[in-house]
Amino acid sequence: MSRILSQSVFCLMMVCNIFQSHGQAQDFSKLYKAGSHLYVCAADGLMLNDKASMNGKKVRMVPYGSLVLVQKDTQKQTVTSADDIAGHWVKVKSDSAEGYMFDGYLSRWLPVGEREAVKSYLDKVSRIRATDKKAPQSLIRDYEKIIYENGVMFESKIFEAGSATSISIPQNVITLREAWLLATAFFSNYRNTICKYNPAGVRCSDGSSRVLNVKREGVNLIIREEVKE
Repeated sequence: MSRILSQSVFCLMMVCNIFQSHGQAQDFSKLYKAGSHLYVCAADGLMLNDKASMNGKKVRMVPYGSLVLVQKDTQKQTVTSADDIAGHWVKVKSDSAEGYMFDGYLSRWLPVGEREAVKSYLDKVSRIRATDKKAPQSLIRDYEKIIYENGVMFESKIFEAGSATSISIPQNVITLREAWLLATAFFSNYRNTICKYNPAGVRCSDGSSRVLNVKREGVNLIIREEVKE
């Protein structure tokens, strides 16, 4: 009896893991539809093509931060990849021009402004619910935690020999890829290094003592930069 029960529990755990993995690999193209607004988050801009193909005629380069409007498309979405990012071609309108864009560098989240501080950005997208400046450990010289109404949490820790900055975002409002785009905009020094997207989680260094992580932790996505001096 106990053996059968153990096997049943094991099978249930396996099923839960399968569903969890499926959720983590959620198709971004299912999160927008005709009429949705998306933002260009490729640092050097994103090309608008006349057809859903890398070989399509280039209509125009759409700059970083631009807003595009998803259009109704009777064609079946074409799966593609670029820079090791899997995605789809989506029909969009940019100003008066229509065409197709690779959605791997599009996001539902407002783009980060040039040299915009993390807190300034978060203050812009949501109101503050609570703040805490009491350090949870004696080793922390300076501490700040901010909880926002949209469920995002910002946490800053400064130590004698380094610092750690974390942003926690609920997974139900952002994908790992969108979090990676935010992270490399918040900490732009990583854009000049090999900081490629990885659907299992991202970890990269700027070549010095700085390390950037973008990963899943429970129901949240975590963006964390750690600096050792």
